[in-house]
Amino acid sequence: MLNFRQEIKSLFNKELFNDSFCSKLYSSMTNVLWVKKGVRHTASFRDVSEFISLIRQTDPLHWYCSAKEGIVSPQIAKKLNDRGWTYIIL
Repeated sequence: MLNFRQEIKSLFNKELFNDSFCSKLYSSMTNVLWVKKGVRHTASFRDVSEFISLIRQTDPLHWYCSAKEGIVSPQIAKKLNDRGWTYIIL
């Protein structure tokens, strides 16, 4: 089973190079608990910013607070739900 970040990379490979999508991803990963078969994933604002910046080769501060935290994009939720992930807003 892929971990949460591997799932994100697998599902959204092309979208990860779109600024608008990455802001939605930031919002969907911060202040949110993702769960799949007992595996739990949460991340700090800093962790999410660094995750996106490593993929995009940008400064983490570019993504830090790039969108309101804890608002899950329907597009992101749908694809992750199809893979068995559910979420709870914290």
